[in-house]
Amino acid sequence: EKMSLLMDHTARPGNVADPWYTEDFEATWRDVLEGCQGLLKELTAGRCGEDG
Repeated sequence: EKMSLLMDHTARPGNVADPWYTEDFEATWRDVLEGCQGLLKELTAGRCGEDG
């Protein structure tokens, strides 16, 4: 799999909260932070981008 959503790298896949509609920038920040941490964890473990 070459592409993924940021939240696919978390325990709760889905969409990042959109502050345009919710005005909840804190929720968006938490989603982005959690997604980036999960992606970094996968990259440093060497699991990202492998063909299986």
